[in-house]
Amino acid sequence: MEEDLFVVRTLREGTVKTNDNIESILTNMGSVALRSRNLGKVRVVVEKVGGQFTKQKVVFLDTNDQAFNAEHEQNANILLTECIKVVDGNGNDGEFKVIVTSKK
Repeated sequence: MEEDLFVVRTLREGTVKTNDNIESILTNMGSVALRSRNLGKVRVVVEKVGGQFTKQKVVFLDTNDQAFNAEHEQNANILLTECIKVVDGNGNDGEFKVIVTSKK
C-alpha cells in the first residue's frame, strides 16, 4: 500500500546565527513529526529592539492536530529558550524566527 507524500520542513530566519543546540532540537522535532505523521505548524519568534525583548513567543496554529501540539510543546519551549540566548548573546538588537511544519 502506497502512503501519501508527507513533508516536514524547518525554516530559520533572522539577523543572528543558529547554533548546535537549536539545530539539535530541530532535528529531534523533525524526527518526531516524521514518525507520528501528525499535521501542524509551530513558530518560535524572538525579537530584541532598543536593548529590550519585544517578542518572545511560541505559536501553534489553531488548525493543528492536537497530537502535534502535545508532542512538540516541550521542545518548542526549549527552542524558545535557546533562541532567546542566541539573540541576547548577540550583544545587539536582533531577531530570530524558527518554524517547524509537517504536512501532506
